[in-house]
Amino acid sequence: SAEGEGGDIPIEKRPGFLHAIKLPLVSVLPRKLKSTKEPDVEEGGGSTPSKPAGLASMETLDDSNGSTKISDDKNDEGLETVKLDSSIEEKAALDAERSPDEKKIWDRNALMARLAPLKEFKYIIAGVSIFLIMLIIIVVVAITGPRHMVASPIIDGRFVWAVTSCGHVEGILEDGAVVFRGIPYARSPTGDRRWRKPEPFLLETCWNNTLKAHNSTDTCWQVYGNGTINGNEDCLTLDIITPQVRYSNPLPVIVLFGAESLTGGSPGNLELPPPRLSRIRDVVFVRPNFRIGVLGYLAAKALTNSSYPHTSGNYGLLDAVQALRWVKENIVHFAGDPKAVTVLGHRAGATMLTAIVASHKVEDLFTQAWLSSGSAIFPGVPLVESEQQSQDQYIRKLNCNERDDACLRRLDVEELIDNVPESWLKVEHDLPQDVENTEQKHQWLVQDGVIVKEHLSEVWKRGNLSVKVVIGTTAHADATKALYNSRPEWTEEEVRAKVANSMLGYNLTEEVFKRYNATWSGLASIVSDIRTVCPLLYLARQIPSTPFYVVTEPRGKSRVADVNTDVDAILEHDVPRTPEQRRFFIAIQQIFYRFVSLGKFDHHHSDASNNKILLIGQDPLIHPDYPNCDLWIANDYVPRYARVD
Repeated sequence: SAEGEGGDIPIEKRPGFLHAIKLPLVSVLPRKLKSTKEPDVEEGGGSTPSKPAGLASMETLDDSNGSTKISDDKNDEGLETVKLDSSIEEKAALDAERSPDEKKIWDRNALMARLAPLKEFKYIIAGVSIFLIMLIIIVVVAITGPRHMVASPIIDGRFVWAVTSCGHVEGILEDGAVVFRGIPYARSPTGDRRWRKPEPFLLETCWNNTLKAHNSTDTCWQVYGNGTINGNEDCLTLDIITPQVRYSNPLPVIVLFGAESLTGGSPGNLELPPPRLSRIRDVVFVRPNFRIGVLGYLAAKALTNSSYPHTSGNYGLLDAVQALRWVKENIVHFAGDPKAVTVLGHRAGATMLTAIVASHKVEDLFTQAWLSSGSAIFPGVPLVESEQQSQDQYIRKLNCNERDDACLRRLDVEELIDNVPESWLKVEHDLPQDVENTEQKHQWLVQDGVIVKEHLSEVWKRGNLSVKVVIGTTAHADATKALYNSRPEWTEEEVRAKVANSMLGYNLTEEVFKRYNATWSGLASIVSDIRTVCPLLYLARQIPSTPFYVVTEPRGKSRVADVNTDVDAILEHDVPRTPEQRRFFIAIQQIFYRFVSLGKFDHHHSDASNNKILLIGQDPLIHPDYPNCDLWIANDYVPRYARVD
């Protein structure tokens, strides 16, 4: 602005940051290209030469038509008022006269003019921009970045704590993994709780402080194969092996159920594996104890009347179900995934799981089952008939009234076990004999109307199972040590005599030795095919899309694939001693742990939809059928003489 006639134009202070941002907004109207004429500045009739445009001198605000007027008037703050006399129409006309190139130059110059005052703040703007970008990156990484494993701390170099629904437990660090032993999953089934379904813990019945889960507790009372009796009635506990106690990246869970029979021999060869296997395979192992024998399966009228719902028997099955419920609720605290639980059953454990899989009470407790060398004969006797058999053959010897459940619950455990009939303890591992046609076999599993509501074969045939199932066995599952040691040496003559003196000797001797060798391994195959292999294959083919495998790799002094060959390799209870055994170990472990992790039964080899069989030796081989089963099925030996737990 002019400071009077011919006066100097004062220079204002440089604008601040906010004014520098606002300044370009003054020129919201398009500028005109500079005129060739000198603009006239009206100030009292005089004129002054044009001066460079500045913040104080606005002479060139519109320097294209010389019509800019600057008023002497000042506002309240002492600032001069700028009046723009140019009309919008004139500006539009001049814009129309410009060429496209001139317009581009003008637009670029206008933009640069507006941004020029911001240049001195470019470092501040750049710093703020970088800070905002880094902040966004940090937030995104924190939300979507990799989750870190936060493991429970190790106390005193060897102890690790975990939490359960009933309180804290303390495990031990062993071989790079954490082992918890003897964690209760239900209240002690003693006193009035004997012969009742397992009772979960309530808050008032839980333990105080931290439970030292360092040592395994006793197994449940049982009768072993050699006749010895051992166990404890307070036995409903479980053991756990986990690579770490953490909550991130939960791992697949394997729950082990093993027993030689439903009367004893638990857990058999399904003891917990070496702790390092949990770390190597990235899985969590769980092994629960469960009631077996007379304390686990007695059906009696007195017990039925004193229970609600009114039923009895199958307490061992209910123990297994309760253990699986505990796993579902608590295994997340041990780095396990409750939605990825595989149950592995062996021998009588597989028989139990066969019944449980068919029960609707276990939906969502596990996702898949691997059943090894179980029984193919299932309960067909109603509860009432089983109760009567128990009364006639057992309870009368105890001197208890038929309806006196309190008397049964008061009796000493040893007395209860000592009075079990010998026929109830017998499991056949030999060639069929004539006496089997006259003896009534005792079936521990009963149709109790609660967990076993109908004959299991009917459930299997419908095929509407809620879990994936794999069934398998070994080629010589019934080649027991007792049978092997029953002769000093199994010569050809001894083998032929053994077959001739059995039921096979009536009309099948010649046909048998056309198919089998007259050797120890041949005899082991005959017994196993009749008792276990062919009955299980017969069962598997009643269930749509159920894979079936047979382990054929021999081992040990007897050179047969005995009943434990598959599970010993899976759980590394044995070590390979030859290159051939090492290849077998690798093959079956790959198949099993692939099933555990992915739910797939080695699709490269198995075609369950076509009822093919996977023979697992040094290498898995697919086969359309198992040799010689047709002989036993056609002659009514299978499933008639199948092994019964």
